[in-house]
Amino acid sequence: MEETIKMSRKEKRHYLWYLLALYIGSAALLSWIIFMGVASPFATITDQEREQLKQAKIFEQKQHEAVRAYDTVMQSVSMLKTNPANQVLTSDIDHNINYVNSLNDGLPNSDMRSFGFYQMARYLKLHYERALTLRKTAENIQLFEKQLNDCRIGYEQNEQYMNQIRAAQSGR
Repeated sequence: MEETIKMSRKEKRHYLWYLLALYIGSAALLSWIIFMGVASPFATITDQEREQLKQAKIFEQKQHEAVRAYDTVMQSVSMLKTNPANQVLTSDIDHNINYVNSLNDGLPNSDMRSFGFYQMARYLKLHYERALTLRKTAENIQLFEKQLNDCRIGYEQNEQYMNQIRAAQSGR
């Protein structure tokens, strides 16, 4: 006793809409259950993320300041290599090196990039000290050459004087 059920065209259309609504409803319900615990990427940022963005912005500003101070010190050191000692220039260099070193103080210690400021300051200090050493060495070399020339001139004068005395003694 098998019976075939025949539907009219209108019933088939209603049945199709019923199946589509059932599919969409069940898909929406399953999606809601699955994605209920996941954070939405379109939601507003949390306080922690806001703080991280603020710290990143502060670090970026300090990084720009450090680069400006770094360039200033490098230019000043190159000027110091060629020019004679200038107290204002040396104090400016020391001040900028200490400024770069102090940029690390206001940042949270969790940001490892902040230790780069300390390393920059150490490098600048080392470069500055080497420039001072090179300048002192160059000054000492010039002083030695001057003293050597003075000694040569004095030796030549003494030699001429001794030759005159010998000539005078041999001529008697």
